[in-house]
Amino acid sequence: MNQFNVKAFQTSIKATATDVTGAASCRFALIDIGNNNAAVSYVQVFNTAAANVTLGSTAPLLSFEVPANSGRTIPLGAILNFGGNGFSVAATTGVANAVAPSSNVDINIAF
Repeated sequence: MNQFNVKAFQTSIKATATDVTGAASCRFALIDIGNNNAAVSYVQVFNTAAANVTLGSTAPLLSFEVPANSGRTIPLGAILNFGGNGFSVAATTGVANAVAPSSNVDINIAF
């Protein structure tokens, strides 16, 4: 059985890619998101460093929809390794656009 050291990351994000880790391997086990906006928000996940992301042009690896005035926990059940050269996230109003939600989206990640 493989064991992994899980780390925690917490921040508030908008439509700017934010580095979670610069490690050569992108792994995560759980994402918990809080959306206080009156509209749906999306958390885009990239398996590259934030410096390599151009929102609206760089395709996200994953994009999670978070209902208005709500939250969402995505427990993946195992630590997934996506490869890549970093791990970054951004919050937007669409699956792969560059439009910022009206206020920040809170995010907690176990990676």
